[in-house]
Amino acid sequence: MPGDAKGSWKRFVGGLRTFLADLPEHRHQDQFLAFREAALALAESDKMQADIQEAYDGSDVPEPLNVVLQELDAFPLAVSVHEAEVKAGTAKPGAKKALCSAAKTILGSVDNVFSLSPFARVTVAVLKEAVELFSGD
Repeated sequence: MPGDAKGSWKRFVGGLRTFLADLPEHRHQDQFLAFREAALALAESDKMQADIQEAYDGSDVPEPLNVVLQELDAFPLAVSVHEAEVKAGTAKPGAKKALCSAAKTILGSVDNVFSLSPFARVTVAVLKEAVELFSGD
């Protein structure tokens, strides 16, 4: 629903958590698992959700923010499609990398379009880094 920035963010991060839940392809990436968990925990925090909603509610021009909410809402659906394709054996090579790229684009949109608090801005940055670290080959 338009205006539910908190809900859109929560669904997006839930999609990211599901998508990034796999064990890393390379053992050296194990060293970043705690960082990935910490970034996701920050993104799931009540403070982050409240900051996203405050940025939406405080905007004089909600139309562009609504477009970003559509991006946020589309990601967990794309993750579901990807999971179904993996299960069916029809996932294309590079699909995981493409979804990671989409997640980073969406996080860039959140950072650029929402007037975020310093906490939220840093949370978006570390979440984007976690996606980059686990984007796969």
